Amino acid sequence: MNLRPAPAYRLLPIWLALCLSAGASHAWLPPLELRSPNETMGGLFGSSVSGVPDLNGDGLGDVIVVAENEQGGYLELARVYILDGATGRVLRQIYRPSGNLDTAFGAAVAGLADVNGDGLGDVVVGGHMANYVYDGSNGGLLHTHESPNGGGGFGRNVGAISDVNGDGRGDIIAGGVGEGPGWPPENAGRAYVFSGATGEVLFALVSPNEQKGGEFGGPVSSVPDLTGDGYDDVIVGATGEGPETALGEHAGRVYVFDGANGSLLHTLLPPEEPKSAPFGSALSGIPDLTGDGKGDIAVSASSWPQGTGKVYVFDGASGSLLLTLMSTNESGRDYFGWSICGLADVSGDGLGDLAVSDAERGEAYVFDGVSGTVLHWFLAPQKTVMRGEGGAGSAGVLLRFLTQMATVERTW
Repeated sequence: MNLRPAPAYRLLPIWLALCLSAGASHAWLPPLELRSPNETMGGLFGSSVSGVPDLNGDGLGDVIVVAENEQGGYLELARVYILDGATGRVLRQIYRPSGNLDTAFGAAVAGLADVNGDGLGDVVVGGHMANYVYDGSNGGLLHTHESPNGGGGFGRNVGAISDVNGDGRGDIIAGGVGEGPGWPPENAGRAYVFSGATGEVLFALVSPNEQKGGEFGGPVSSVPDLTGDGYDDVIVGATGEGPETALGEHAGRVYVFDGANGSLLHTLLPPEEPKSAPFGSALSGIPDLTGDGKGDIAVSASSWPQGTGKVYVFDGASGSLLLTLMSTNESGRDYFGWSICGLADVSGDGLGDLAVSDAERGEAYVFDGVSGTVLHWFLAPQKTVMRGEGGAGSAGVLLRFLTQMATVERTW
C-alpha cells in the first residue's frame, strides 16, 4: 500500500487513509470529515496519512494524520495526530523525542501491527535521516532507526510489513533514496527491513541495476505472501532508473523482494512506451486476484504525457501484466494514481480489489481487481479545500470515505 504525502496544493490523496482504517467489519459507513484540533493557516493537516490497527479497543482501525506546518515559525515543525477511526476524535498526539528538532519529522507515517506485545497497533514516523517507532497505546517512543549507511533521504519513505522474522511482531520497511555505495552512482538509493520489536536491521536491499539518480527506495510497500513461506514480501520503487528495454530513459523500475531473506523475486518495467513517466511513483500489494492464493501488485505512473496517469496491476507470482487502469474522466487525468491501495474483497467475488485517487480532480475510484470495472466513485465534497488552494483551505481537511476499503489488521 502506498499513500504518498500530498503537496500543499493537492491534498486529495488524504482520503485514502481509509485503506488502512477498518478492522474486520466490512460495513460501508458514511463519510467522516477529519479536522485538526489546532487548525492553522498553512498548517497542511493531512500532508501525510496512514491507518493503524485498533488502538482503543473498539475493533476498528484508527487514523494517523500529519499537519506538516501546523506549529509554524522558522522551523515549520509538524504535528502528528492519531484520530479515532469511527468518530474522528483525537486519541493522542505523537511528539518528537525530547530535545529533537528534526524539521522533517512527519515526512511519512505508517501504522504497524503490534510491535511490543500489548495487542494494539503501533506507529512509525519518518523524519530527517531517522525513523521513530511509537507505542500506539500511549505515544511513548520505542525505537529510533537510523540508516546503517548514513545516507541521504532516509526517513522520507516508510511502510509496514507483517512479521517477517518469526517473532510474531510487525516489522518495518524504510527507504533511503539518496544513499549509494559511493560516487558514482550518486543517489542510487537503498531500502531496509527493520525488526519492529527490537529495531535491528533484518536486511538491506539494493537495486540490481544501480544507477545515478535512480532513487531506489522512494516508494516502499508490502505485498501478501508470494512465495508460500507464510511471510509478506517487499516492493520497492526506483523512479529514477531507466529500463533495460527501449521504453525510455529513467522511466522507472519496480522490484519485488522476498520478505524473509531479501532475495529478488521480480523486476517490473513500464508496460508502455513513455516519454517521461515516474513508473513506480506509488505501490501497493493487493489480496489475491487470480485464485492462486498469492498476492498481486499495483504500480502507479501518475504523471504521464498528455496528463494520462495510469495504474498497472501485475500478477504477484509471475510478474506478468493483468490490468491497466485509467480515470473514467476524459479530462484532468494528470494525477490519476497519486495514491493507490489494495483492498480486501469489495465486489463479493472473494478476490481483492483496488482503490485509486486522482489528485487533480479530487476523485477516487474503487476498481474490481479482476475485471477493472469501476465499483464505486467518490468526489471530494470540498474539492477546493482538499486541494488547499489558498484561504482557509490551506489548513487542510481530511475527507475519509469509510468504505469496505479495508484493513490494517488485514484479512489478506
